[in-house]
Amino acid sequence: MSVEINLDRWINGTVTDLHHWTETLFSLRVEAEIPDFTAGQFTKIGLVIGDELVSRPYSFVNSPEEDFLEFYFVTVPDGPLSSQLVNLKPGDKIWVMKRPSGFLKLDEVPDSRHLWMLSTGTAIGPFLSILKMPEVWKRFEKAVLVHAVRFAEELSFQTTIETIQSKHAEKFNYIPFVSRQQVENALGGRIP
Repeated sequence: MSVEINLDRWINGTVTDLHHWTETLFSLRVEAEIPDFTAGQFTKIGLVIGDELVSRPYSFVNSPEEDFLEFYFVTVPDGPLSSQLVNLKPGDKIWVMKRPSGFLKLDEVPDSRHLWMLSTGTAIGPFLSILKMPEVWKRFEKAVLVHAVRFAEELSFQTTIETIQSKHAEKFNYIPFVSRQQVENALGGRIP
């Protein structure tokens, strides 16, 4: 039995990379020609599983200026989609919703001197998308990214963060929190 996909809403993309950050944290890179989106937004990605298209919303980690799409996710025990996403390989096909959504965008942020971005777990994704945009560095005197996780191994995207730090050393602060172990250069505890 084949599943009918509404091609007005979905586009078929191609997986280019699946990165294993930990046993449960992954990022997926996809090549797909979707319309423009704004840094901070999300879209849905999906796979045909059995006789239906199973999809979930995921934020873009990439900026609109990058030539790939990247999504950061945690596996959900017995999750019908995430349990399949972790098995994808370069060249595999995946459905991407054409129309991005969401209001976590800079044009929704009131004017201020400093931009604070507080994230836990995979919620760092849309903030990385935003921090890659030139507008942040023109509009704010400082941008502060807080990333709270349970274990040090979950402090993902360190190379991306280091790149942002090297480009904007005077304007960027990164504050990691690790709640279940003591880690040098990270604060202990949680962010409520």
